[in-house]
Amino acid sequence: MNSWIAVFGALIMIIALENILIWKVAHDRTGLWMRWVFDIVYRRFYKKGGWVIMIDLNFLKSINDRYGHGTGDLMIQEIANAIRQSTSLFSARWGGDEFAVLLGKVSPEEVEGVIKQLRIVISEIVIYACPIKGGRGEKVHGSAAIGYGHDQQSADVAMYRDKADCKNNR
Repeated sequence: MNSWIAVFGALIMIIALENILIWKVAHDRTGLWMRWVFDIVYRRFYKKGGWVIMIDLNFLKSINDRYGHGTGDLMIQEIANAIRQSTSLFSARWGGDEFAVLLGKVSPEEVEGVIKQLRIVISEIVIYACPIKGGRGEKVHGSAAIGYGHDQQSADVAMYRDKADCKNNR
């Protein structure tokens, strides 16, 4: 009887480790899906309709240069958390400081509503950090360029247009 319990316990441990491994392979350290998973989901389910939202953190280089890469990494993590908490939609880390969200076949007004919500939650992010060259702690605010389109390329173009507008209005 004890040998069956040991075998059963070992099987449960193997299943748990497989699930952890699958999670680690498909998600990055932000907890969002990785780009390769996004590509598969997009090709299978969204290519024939729906929307792609691209999000790019603003001023990451400035944050890294002034406060250090740890603060930049924390900002990336906070943006990922904001995306995950503000929408139940499929979202992934595209790479570096870029993220992608998939929406189904909805109206442009509904897409704008999702983007408005994302802008609000991202703008509410505040990290307190000390400059690496010394000085008092400062507030570092979240900011991101966001664009959307019916495919990744058009969403990317719209995102970079938004990023240019943001830098011009800084």
